[in-house]
Amino acid sequence: MRLMLKPLVALTLLLLMAAPARADSSVQTKRDPKGDVKLYPSRTISTAEKKSIDIDRATITKRGNGTYRFGIRLKKLSRSARWDQMVAFDSGNGQSDPRYGQIAFRVRNSAGASAYNASTGAVCHLSVRRKGRTVRVDVPARCAPYGGQRIRVSAYTGYWQTDAPLFSRDRLAMGRFSVA
Repeated sequence: MRLMLKPLVALTLLLLMAAPARADSSVQTKRDPKGDVKLYPSRTISTAEKKSIDIDRATITKRGNGTYRFGIRLKKLSRSARWDQMVAFDSGNGQSDPRYGQIAFRVRNSAGASAYNASTGAVCHLSVRRKGRTVRVDVPARCAPYGGQRIRVSAYTGYWQTDAPLFSRDRLAMGRFSVA
């Protein structure tokens, strides 16, 4: 029995060492200065709640399965049902630009989370994942922003999918999105 255990352990170690590396590769990561949140007049939520969307960093990662992961780390993630934390990754110069793309979601859950690429006309529904202070979505390549465009990241507090005034906003300009 003891003789059979050693080859089994050796084989297991060999297989673990030969396992392929993760197929994820960072396309872009950018940090944002702390405390640069723009606050709008409102008594609906507290100043601390307004500042909760202060962006720490945003990351775009190419996944091995034909998707891109767009992630953002905020000061504090909320689960409040009274108001929403919202995130948008935008590219292009507005919706009339054929290179326009947008990924938009609220931090609390996946309801209404979507990605749109004007060059392909593709719209994808997304699943929002939370971990610690980070929230992320995986976007199929057909719905990812058009390659070569600068990415703007925005975080907001307000009410999801309404035209009600915002409570606060933070923005981060990333580099050009590279379809690698």
